[in-house]
Amino acid sequence: VGKEGEDVEYIVAEENDIWQNYDNGCTVRLLCPQKHNDEVHSLLSNMEHEFGCMVGSNAYLTPGGAINQGFAPHYDDIEAFILQLEGYKQWRVYSPLSREDTLPRESSRDFTEE
Repeated sequence: VGKEGEDVEYIVAEENDIWQNYDNGCTVRLLCPQKHNDEVHSLLSNMEHEFGCMVGSNAYLTPGGAINQGFAPHYDDIEAFILQLEGYKQWRVYSPLSREDTLPRESSRDFTEE
């Protein structure tokens, strides 16, 4: 069930479509990988114990190269702990745009890099 009681139709992606889009520079996002991998589940369980709060996860696979970026600059309405397992990335962390953006209740729109 989606927002406000709406039914949600789930679509299973075809493997060939996933890799074709990846080869064209798209990021692959896996929602809730802990549901499918015991090691990720165990890691999140340990983090919940240490932090004393609920922990969720997503996994992202972005093609290498300077032009490929998973998301446009933005902010989230959650606290995020980022664990990068492979490759490298130059992360940019910005100050809030305004006082109201310091503890947002909703994620932002996409921003440009300027």
